[in-house]
Amino acid sequence: MEDEKVISYTYKNVWRVRNKEITKLIGGFNGSVLDLGCGDKDILNYFIPKKGVNVTRYVGLDRVDTADIVTNLNTEVVPLDEKFNLGLAIGVLEYLENPMEVLKAYKPFAERWIILTHHSPKGKKGLKQTWHHRFAPDDIVQFKKIFKVVHMHQHKTNLIWNCK
Repeated sequence: MEDEKVISYTYKNVWRVRNKEITKLIGGFNGSVLDLGCGDKDILNYFIPKKGVNVTRYVGLDRVDTADIVTNLNTEVVPLDEKFNLGLAIGVLEYLENPMEVLKAYKPFAERWIILTHHSPKGKKGLKQTWHHRFAPDDIVQFKKIFKVVHMHQHKTNLIWNCK
């Protein structure tokens, strides 16, 4: 358990940078949020009404005890009894065994999705050896099998998928 905390704080600055990018992308947002792989919910620190992001309800799912709903996204789909204005999957898909199946399962619970994946060219290993999947711009085809509208934004080592 101690190792997980060390890793978490090691990447905290990287997470802050990507959280700022997500916040810019959803500026003018007012509504509810479903967050897959919420971790310690650091994204909530960037959802500030004064900066154009007003979250009326937030529910985070993850395997860690800081989540609102503790679950293993690899083995369980949590039946939700509400719909959200925005779904987030930020830096979680790489760790899932079947990321597209997880997106398909949760897609109906949000009107719009912001998904962030780490970018590394197909066939090349990244620094993070625990990833099951690596994503590239041509994966837009896979996202379009799930979502009607997919826009991809490339930011440094991240791909940000804006999907409906």
